[in-house]
Amino acid sequence: MGVRRRESGWESERLIGGAIEAAPIAFTVLAEDGRYLAANGAASRFSGYSRGELLGLRSADLSAAPARTTDAIESVFRTGSGAGVRQLLRADGSILRVQYRLAPAQLGPDRLMVAAWWPADAEDEAGAEEEMAEEGAAADSAAQARILGLAFQRAPIAVTVSDRAGNYLALNDRACEITGYSRAELFELGAFGVVVSPGPPPTGDLTLLPGIRSGEAEVRCRDGSTKTVAFRAATTILAKQKVRIGVWWETG
Repeated sequence: MGVRRRESGWESERLIGGAIEAAPIAFTVLAEDGRYLAANGAASRFSGYSRGELLGLRSADLSAAPARTTDAIESVFRTGSGAGVRQLLRADGSILRVQYRLAPAQLGPDRLMVAAWWPADAEDEAGAEEEMAEEGAAADSAAQARILGLAFQRAPIAVTVSDRAGNYLALNDRACEITGYSRAELFELGAFGVVVSPGPPPTGDLTLLPGIRSGEAEVRCRDGSTKTVAFRAATTILAKQKVRIGVWWETG
């Protein structure tokens, strides 16, 4: 039956959580003190720790510079966002350079930190992508996907899930806030109606785009203006269907 569009907030949370869980981009949710509260399969794979092991650690435990990592988390809570490159200390003692994007999020009474991160070097990234393509969502965890979906639904980083034709299947609140469109309007427009550049792929199929892509894009807003956003996008498999998950944020 495949994946259907989820227009209500709680349905989008479920679909976003499932897509995040299966994505070849690491997504994590941290407590204020840096403890991991949720992590997807890619976070486990990149770090070399099992998910259970990760949930017993703090972000600083996976850093070659623990004090700097702690300072970065505290800074994000003060300023509202953070990005850069860090040296990830893996379970086997090796170092993996990763790029990251951090943002605070509110989940009920709790202040959390959401993070999206990926290998900074193309060779490491290509290997990770091959593993994810082979495994798909086999490492799915319903409880972790639910926490990830809830946290990223309210995060100040836009998250969208699209089908091969660019139709939005799910999106979070931040996508609406950046563009000024309502949820219903974004579902009607789809990715090709919102993203001005880069334009649609020659094949018209988003899921056939090679690799994990990043860069800048121009998005159309409801008031007729355009905004420049930075993005990270990848194809993953959800309910036996290829989908495109993207995370994006304003560059200004």
